[in-house]
Amino acid sequence: MKPEMEIPLNDMTASTSVNDDIKTLADLTKYKRDIKRKRMKYRTTKAPPLTHTEELRGLIALQMESWEDFVKSKNDNDCNKRLKK
Repeated sequence: MKPEMEIPLNDMTASTSVNDDIKTLADLTKYKRDIKRKRMKYRTTKAPPLTHTEELRGLIALQMESWEDFVKSKNDNDCNKRLKK
């Protein structure tokens, strides 16, 4: 069976053995897709996981912000009550 289409591959990263393996248009597209997947440009990057200490720092910072908001609202209510008297 003759391949549907032979396309020469002019990719600088490809070796001659890879060119010999690519016979059809489907093989060429599969090869190019695999090359793209290997490049860092096309990879998604995740933030590294937080250490236990960093998680605790974030939690403490969040709790402190909540506490400060609570104290400010409490002080505002006390001031308003004093002004009304």
